[in-house]
Amino acid sequence: MQATVSDTAIFRAVLQCLTHFIKVAHFRIRKDILEIRSVDPHGFCYADIVFYPVFFKNYVTGKDWDFCIEASRLVNVVPTLIADEIRIRTYEGSIQFSTEASWRSSFEIKWLQPEPGAIPKPNTFKYESVANLPAKEFASIIQKASTISREISFITSEPDQLVISASKRDYSFRAEPISPDFQVVVKKAVTTSMPIDYLRSLRFFINMCDSAKINVGNEKPLKIDVSYQNKMLSSFSFSYRRKEQVQST
Repeated sequence: MQATVSDTAIFRAVLQCLTHFIKVAHFRIRKDILEIRSVDPHGFCYADIVFYPVFFKNYVTGKDWDFCIEASRLVNVVPTLIADEIRIRTYEGSIQFSTEASWRSSFEIKWLQPEPGAIPKPNTFKYESVANLPAKEFASIIQKASTISREISFITSEPDQLVISASKRDYSFRAEPISPDFQVVVKKAVTTSMPIDYLRSLRFFINMCDSAKINVGNEKPLKIDVSYQNKMLSSFSFSYRRKEQVQST
């Protein structure tokens, strides 16, 4: 596979944010997608990053590729990929990232051997509440909520109301979308909470995207889909550790 990235800032951002909480990155390369999947060591967050061929300046693969690399290698390499373009190439046993500026430089990362077991995709659910928000607005709310608490709550109620909140001892934060640019659909009221550290790690990347879709359901993982110019879709599913409270309707 050979590919050239011209949207280098967001490419670096998603990989840097992802490596904050994963240890192994699973690559799946096909003629119609380049996909990176992983689960954090605690089994709390499942991440699925899909780059479509239109994301790249050029994208060619003559075969399917499936391999894993250590996320710690990406942590060291990705911040140095400062150039107008990033070139990616796969070989049998390794993946290469290269740039050309004053110097032509490249990093080659070996695949993990033996390869860790495959990670299954999370189940598909029908969610009781779905909110579509501008990604920058959602990133701003994450930042504000993180100044109050290490936990964030998503509360939905009928008719089509969403509240994002955080609290700690004697002070709290609460935000309700009121702009016509926000679309909230609530079929059943649900309240759930999760640690905000994961979202805070993703905030910089989310801020660079176009839209964020928040899926909230009863006894279902919180799922956040973030899209960028119809070229990339990133999905993050968070399995709850706290008991959910479903409000009566």
